[in-house]
Amino acid sequence: MNDSAAPRRARSAARPERRDTSPLLSFLYREFGFTGPRPILDALREAASVAKWDSGPMIEHLDAVDFVGGKTRRFGAATLLAYDANIVALSQRLRMTIGNDRPWMLHQYLALLFVERYLDRYFDDPDEFCRELNLWKRTPEWRGLPDYWDHDLRDFAIQSASGSGKTPLMYANILQYRHYLQRAGGRLNNILLLTPSEGASEHHEREARASRLRARRLDLRAPRDPYRTVDIVDLHQFADEQVTVELFGENNLLVVDEGHTGVWGERWPQWRSGFVRRESFIIEYSAAFGPLARTREPPWQDYAKNLLFDYGLREFRADGYGKDFTISGLPHGMESVSRDW
Repeated sequence: MNDSAAPRRARSAARPERRDTSPLLSFLYREFGFTGPRPILDALREAASVAKWDSGPMIEHLDAVDFVGGKTRRFGAATLLAYDANIVALSQRLRMTIGNDRPWMLHQYLALLFVERYLDRYFDDPDEFCRELNLWKRTPEWRGLPDYWDHDLRDFAIQSASGSGKTPLMYANILQYRHYLQRAGGRLNNILLLTPSEGASEHHEREARASRLRARRLDLRAPRDPYRTVDIVDLHQFADEQVTVELFGENNLLVVDEGHTGVWGERWPQWRSGFVRRESFIIEYSAAFGPLARTREPPWQDYAKNLLFDYGLREFRADGYGKDFTISGLPHGMESVSRDW
C-alpha cells in the first residue's frame, strides 16, 4: 500500500450509491473512498478465504480495502494500518479470532473500521469534523435535516440485522472508545450498557463473560472502575426511578441495546438528551433504525443524521447469512431449531 496520503477529492465527486439512510454513513464511505457497501464487501469476501486473523495485521482485508478505495481515500495508508492494528488487538482481547472459532463477519470488520475513523476524527478535531459533515449534507437528498452541532457528534447509531452479530460489535466499540479517549486524555466516569429488559441484561452478562469483558448488573454500592467494568442497567430502572440520569454525573459512555424499542422506547429520547447534556457519549444499536431514520421527524431525526453503519436484514440475507433460533414454549420434545436465510 502507498504510505502517502491519498489525494483530496473534489466536491463534485460521485456520491455513494446508497443515498437514503444517513449523511454520516455516506460521508464515511467517502472517507474510505468507497461508493457504497457492495463493492467493498465483495472485495472482502474474495480475500476472506486466506485471511490470517491470528497472525498480526489482517493484510488480505487491508489489501481489499486499499484496492477498492485507495486512490480516493481521504487519509493515508499509515492511518489505515493503525486502524487495523487496533482491531487486531481488540479481536484478540475479546477472543474474536479464528483460533477461538469466533472470527468477525465481513460486515463487522467494515463496521469496526468505520468506528475507528469516526472516533479518530471526533477526538482529533470535532469542530472540523462537524464543519465537514455540514458541508457534505447540503445537497437535496438531505434537505430538511438540521445541521450538525458539537453535541450531535457524541451520539451515533449502528443498524445491524438480528443475528448479524451486533453484541460483539458493542463490546469492541467499548474498547475502541476507551482507546481514543485515553489517547486524547479524556475523562470517563462510567460505562453503562443499557438494555430494554431484564432478559437482555442477563444475555449480556453471559456474552460479556464469553468475550472476557468484565460486566455486571449495576450495584450502586460497588466501587466504579470504568476502565475495568461495564455496568448493565435495565431501562425500567430509569422508569421506576431506581436510578436517574443525574446519578451518573458527566463524562459517561452509554452503549444502548434497542433503547428506542419496547415499553420504554417513547421515553428513551428524554433520557438520551439528559445524558448528552452531561457530556456523555452514546452509541446505539438496533436491528431496525432504518424506518425511524426515514421519518426525519423529531425526536427520531437524530437517527437520520447519526446512523454510522447500516447492515439490515436485506443485506444480511443477500450475503448468505442466517440465524439459528429455537421456538420456545412448545411441549417437551417438539422444540425446533431452524435457520432463517
